[in-house]
Amino acid sequence: MAEEEISEETYSLIFNSLKHPIRRNILRMLVDGPLAFSEILNGLSIDSAHMTYHLEQLGELIARTSDGKYKLSSIGIAAKNLMSRVEEQTPPSVLLPKKRIILNTVTLSAVVLLVFASIYASLHWYGHVNETSGYAALTSVPIPANQSFSYDVTIVYLESGPSRYKDDNESINIEVPRPLETPTEWERDHVRLAIDIDSSSFIHIRLYDPHGNLVENHTRDSLPYPPFMFWDPEIREAGTYRFEANIVSEQPYCGTLEAGMIRKGFENPYYYYGTAGLVLSAVCPTVVLLFWAVKRGKKR
Repeated sequence: MAEEEISEETYSLIFNSLKHPIRRNILRMLVDGPLAFSEILNGLSIDSAHMTYHLEQLGELIARTSDGKYKLSSIGIAAKNLMSRVEEQTPPSVLLPKKRIILNTVTLSAVVLLVFASIYASLHWYGHVNETSGYAALTSVPIPANQSFSYDVTIVYLESGPSRYKDDNESINIEVPRPLETPTEWERDHVRLAIDIDSSSFIHIRLYDPHGNLVENHTRDSLPYPPFMFWDPEIREAGTYRFEANIVSEQPYCGTLEAGMIRKGFENPYYYYGTAGLVLSAVCPTVVLLFWAVKRGKKR
C-alpha cells in the first residue's frame, strides 16, 4: 500500500491498537494464521466482553474469513511488522535522575576511598624498612695526652673482590665493594669513631671529609662516667676522612680511639606493593574521568 493512500484515520487506528498490550498480543497470535474467537480467548485469559471490545478496537487491522475466524488484514500485517521492528531494538537503560545521582556519588566515593587506601598502604609499605647485619672494619689505637693527635680513615670502593683492611697507629685503609643500591635492598657506610678517655681529661676533636670540610667539631671539659663518646657520620663518597684531637690530661695516655667503617644494610620487601598502590591511586581517577568524558561525549 502506497504511503499517500493511507489516511490519517488509518495511522490513528494503528497507533491506537498498538498502544494496548492485549491488542498487541492478538496481532502476535494471528501471525501464524486465522483463529477462532474461542481460541484467541483461551490464549489471552480474559473474559469474552473484554475480548469483544479489543477486537472492535483493532478495526481494519483484522478481517474475518469465510468460516468466521479472525485473521490479519494488509494493514494488520503492516502494524505487526512495525511492532516487531520496535521490539527488536533494545532500548537504552534510562535511570531516573535521583538514581543517577546516587550511582555517581557511590562511584566517586569508592574511587576516593580506593585512592586514599592506596596512598596510605604505599606510605606504610615504603616506610617498612628493616635493618640487616652489615660489615665492620674497626681498629683500636692509644691516644696520647697533651699533644695533637690525628688518625686517617681511608675508604676505597672496589668494583669486585673481597673486603679487606690494613691498619696501624696512624691510619686504617679499608677496601670494600660498592654499597648495594636497589629499590628493595640498600647499604649505607659510616665512618665510626669512638673515644674512651679518662674522665678528668679535656678534649677537642674534629673530623674532616676527603675535601677538607669540617664534619664534626666537639669540645668537652667535663665528661660523664663512663667517659665514652662516638660518632658515625654517613659516608657520601670514598676517600680519606681525618680525625684530629687535642686532649689535656694528667696521664701520658688518656684513652683509646676505635676507628674504622661500619656498613649498615637495609631492606624494604614491600617496595613494589607500595609502587603498585601509588600507580593504582593515580590510574583509577584517570580511568573514571575518561569514562565520564566518553559518556558525556556520546550524549552530545
